[in-house]
Amino acid sequence: MSANTDQVKVESHPQDTDLTKVHSHTEGYDLTAIESTQVPPPSDTPPPPDGGFYGWLAVFGTCLVFFNTWGLVQAFGAYQSYYTTHLLSDYNASSIAWIGTLQAFLLVFGGVVTGPIFDQGYLRPLIMTGSVLIVLGMMMLSLARTYWQILLAQSICVGAGSGMLFTPSLAQVTILFSRRRPIALGMSMIGTGLGGILYPIVFRQLEPTLGFGWATRVIAFIALGTLSVAVVVLCWRKPAKKPPRSLFDWSAWKEPPFVTYTLSTFLTFTGYWVPWFFIPLYGQFAVGATATFSAYLLSITNAAGIVGRLTTPLIQRYLTPLQTLLIAHVLVVILIWAWLAIGSSFAGFVTFCVLWGLFSGPLAVLPAAAVAELSPSLNVVGTRMGMVWAVSAFGNLVGPPIAGAVSNPSEDDFLGGQIYAGVTMAMAIGLVGTTVVLLLSEKRRGKEGT
Repeated sequence: MSANTDQVKVESHPQDTDLTKVHSHTEGYDLTAIESTQVPPPSDTPPPPDGGFYGWLAVFGTCLVFFNTWGLVQAFGAYQSYYTTHLLSDYNASSIAWIGTLQAFLLVFGGVVTGPIFDQGYLRPLIMTGSVLIVLGMMMLSLARTYWQILLAQSICVGAGSGMLFTPSLAQVTILFSRRRPIALGMSMIGTGLGGILYPIVFRQLEPTLGFGWATRVIAFIALGTLSVAVVVLCWRKPAKKPPRSLFDWSAWKEPPFVTYTLSTFLTFTGYWVPWFFIPLYGQFAVGATATFSAYLLSITNAAGIVGRLTTPLIQRYLTPLQTLLIAHVLVVILIWAWLAIGSSFAGFVTFCVLWGLFSGPLAVLPAAAVAELSPSLNVVGTRMGMVWAVSAFGNLVGPPIAGAVSNPSEDDFLGGQIYAGVTMAMAIGLVGTTVVLLLSEKRRGKEGT
């Protein structure tokens, strides 16, 4: 397949190339929903192979990477609950939340560095090193007993390894597909939900009988097995070396729509992780569920999140990424404020978990698509995505710790964190709405000018 593809040479047809075909491999949470925008292609650039045996192997490998990167982050709520009641019971919710948010920060911010390294053809060292760090970090976590030991193992070691894996694996899929790219990336993203479903169940089922150490080691062995397969399939072929790209596009800060949208991502992800981290704690202390079932609530939320992520591209047939993001923001803000009225209702909180997973899905899927919508040309899409993720990474970092500082989960006091998440997400609505208005205004002026 690859030998034949390398000999293909196509004529320049503007309708044959869309905005997702160049630089969509760079940093981001998911690129499945990037809207096709017709632009003139390079005259002698052959199209991506659009799959083939190696292409679908890469999809499978990337799914396993997401399983062990974002899947572990989505499962952190189970660890947060355990740390609060057992291992780190002397620490407040804010201090414990830093463990998970630092892991998420390094996962996202690491893409700013690993993207250009991937462009230089160093996929194999990144995938291998990242896999080793994740497994090593989880093994060291099984031995950790103090706060700083946990921070070094789970936050820094696992987080750094995740940052090395996430962007390069996603990049490998994007350059191997063209017409089928949304399907391929959507299948890759399933790994996030699967990891978020499986890992909390494994931890809560094994911890009471085997203890914290062996429950975590089992997770490390699962990561070892699945990442070993990912290394084999993703490193099957060495990727071609690409021209280096800039880390910053300073002209973007002169464009009001880009500025308002970038600021909105910081606010969005400041509030986004609060429910994810606090769901098991709320189930245990506010609703009165067992610790095991509270972890299952996190798995239920992740299962609903798979549906939300997979249905988002279908909405893109009718709305732009920014318009879809605006609607999703409105829905999740309504849901967060409704959370305040749930109280100790078991049925109400289960319903909240399902709806949160479903409606928050687009917030993880669409940021890259929105950046593409705001970019004037192909040449700056990858760089601008890196800039947006760098800003949003700080939202990942500070959100839950601030919510934990104004809450006291072990005393059934979640009000401060709920209000904080609702306010930050509501502010994000204003900025996303402003971005939509500014972009429509610019397009209208452009049409009048022609």
